[in-house]
Amino acid sequence: MMAQTDVLGLDGAAAIVLGVGPGMGLETVRVLASAGARVTCVDLQEDIAESAKELAAELGSEGMALTGDATDRSFVDSVVEQSVSRWGRLDSSVSIIGRNQLATLEESTDENWTSNWDINLRPPLLLTQASAKAMKKQGSGSIVVITSINGTLSSPRAAAYGAAKAGLVSMMRTAAVEFGRSGVRVNAISPGVVLTPRISFLAGSEEGAQFEARIPMGRLGSPHEIANTALFLASPMSSYVTGQVIGVDGGASVAYQLPTPEWKQH
Repeated sequence: MMAQTDVLGLDGAAAIVLGVGPGMGLETVRVLASAGARVTCVDLQEDIAESAKELAAELGSEGMALTGDATDRSFVDSVVEQSVSRWGRLDSSVSIIGRNQLATLEESTDENWTSNWDINLRPPLLLTQASAKAMKKQGSGSIVVITSINGTLSSPRAAAYGAAKAGLVSMMRTAAVEFGRSGVRVNAISPGVVLTPRISFLAGSEEGAQFEARIPMGRLGSPHEIANTALFLASPMSSYVTGQVIGVDGGASVAYQLPTPEWKQH
């Protein structure tokens, strides 16, 4: 039987994961390392980056931990430079940093908009630019950014967040067009409601049940399901996929339930 690493084509590949905290980031490190990729684990917090690095080692791969501010261009540039210096190449980068700072549109301040854009758009933009520069030299590579269902659908109190995520999608598509002939692919993952530690309170709650009722698959997502999609996009299995937004949301983005008293499937 062919080994999983042979199927995915990532054995010995080099990857960067930006934002490796518990949840989607750590799970992405897990699946990439399990597939044989060497992973540069980047986070604002040193202990989190080190834990992700140790996880990669436990899974039989190699890891490197780097700590710094992902909104700082010089730091992000150095992440790519150090990764290429360590591994000799860069095959994929995944940017998972993001945070929704809620405010109604009427109450949104300049600070709220600037903060949402700085954390949700700037880090993936910087990593995309730095990664593409390295990947173009070798003639190949895959860049993955995490957007959100809020980038295409509206949600109360999330105007700034949604606008930043929509801007991220636009940036990704432009990058895919500009870098395509250099062998560099750029794609986005659009998660729905995913049970990360930050929103673990939804599990088993009335609010969580309300979310689940609006999802065709009838449940919330898991970080592992987002990570598996990142694994696919990072691997040669998606070699003809670029400029795409892949929704991982249980069908939430395509569902429109009529206001009937009872919803029945036939």
